Amino acid sequence: MATRYDSGVSGTLTERGDLDVRAWLARLLLDLEEQPIGSTSTCANPECDRPVDYIGHGHAPHYCCKRCKNRTGEIRRRAAQQLDVITEFLGASRGKHGIPRGEFEHRARMLRWWLEQMPQDG
Repeated sequence: MATRYDSGVSGTLTERGDLDVRAWLARLLLDLEEQPIGSTSTCANPECDRPVDYIGHGHAPHYCCKRCKNRTGEIRRRAAQQLDVITEFLGASRGKHGIPRGEFEHRARMLRWWLEQMPQDG
């Protein structure tokens, strides 16, 4: 049996193989009924774990509320600012001793990762 994830997106669907189109679509429909796609996700604010429901019309929401959307924009701005400062500092301090470059490089990698996780619309 295939691994079941809460989202329902990762299930294994029937390969078409030698089936005719109608038979394959019928089997695909059964597979989709067995593996429905979830209509709830978590808020895109990294500080929030409340659910966000897909309502089926308009723009699909990323946030549980306006406050989380605004907060994510602030987190994104601060992370980008820190990343700029660290990048500038690492460039200016190249070849100098006694500077914990590894810690700053690690922080820069983590900031880039966080920025990739947050939607741009915040």
